Amino acid sequence: MKKAALVFALMLLMIGAQAAICGEMKIGITGGVNIASLAGDDVEDLDSRTAAYFGGFLEFPVTPLLSFQPELLYTMKGATESVEGTDVTYKLDYIEVPMLLRVNVPMQGNIMPFVVAGPGIGFNTTAKVEADGQEEDIEEIKGMDFGLIFGGGLGFPVSDGRYTISLAVRYELGLTTIDDSDEEADVKNRAVSIGAGLSF
Repeated sequence: MKKAALVFALMLLMIGAQAAICGEMKIGITGGVNIASLAGDDVEDLDSRTAAYFGGFLEFPVTPLLSFQPELLYTMKGATESVEGTDVTYKLDYIEVPMLLRVNVPMQGNIMPFVVAGPGIGFNTTAKVEADGQEEDIEEIKGMDFGLIFGGGLGFPVSDGRYTISLAVRYELGLTTIDDSDEEADVKNRAVSIGAGLSF
């Protein structure tokens, strides 16, 4: 799966290079809420962590309906649990680079539905566990994570189309374990993201 994601990412970069030549680039900012969790054969009884994500993106039109959309995000993931009445939070934060294809669905009026899909590469910046107000580093966490992102939303052009406000929901499926111990336990990131963006 990791090799497939890398191949797909290279294909998207090639599409993006062609799009940069052929189309007019848009710049955008985005942010919202992550409902993050950990999943896998070696994960038991963990709850989600609600945190934030924010960053920017570029949009390169390939055709009137298809765009290449690379992003640069700071995204907070992890999970929570209760241990003998104590709330424990696993904080796993990443600088993430999604490389997405965006398909705009044609509709009459000022609403533009769209769907996005593509791989994401994350670089771990924080790996800590917090309990009773105290934090400790989590050892043996991989520095790089790979995932697939799927989602969709609605775009609302404003100011005669010079700006677009968007609302979107995404699901990110981690493809590789984040455990870097000798055992390499099966622990993968998952996240549902709900957010908004502004492009111009």
